Amino acid sequence: MTYEDYWDGDNCKTKYYRQMNELEKERRNADLWLLGAYFYEALLDVSPVFNPLSTKKQPFPYRDNPIPLTEAEIKRIDELNKKKQMEAGREAMRAMMAEFNKKFEEKLEKGGEPNDGD
Repeated sequence: MTYEDYWDGDNCKTKYYRQMNELEKERRNADLWLLGAYFYEALLDVSPVFNPLSTKKQPFPYRDNPIPLTEAEIKRIDELNKKKQMEAGREAMRAMMAEFNKKFEEKLEKGGEPNDGD
């Protein structure tokens, strides 16, 4: 707030500037907390490397996506995860279909009937 606004301006502005300052402090605090959460998670991910009693000497992989903060981000990440699962299922089905077709073609090459029990 400028000197002129404080002394010559509307007296309600000071209240709004204080509210804005409080909101900025809360936002900064939330940002620092989130930074601490990322740092904490990163330390946990690399902890097996520094533990001499651990049988696993490789660190856990770091997260692929940022921590979702809004409902829209949560929905977007859920949809992305569902899409990845669907793609993995589709690839598994393609692999099974290729295996089945390979067996089917081998049977036909041997002169067998396609529907003889297998």
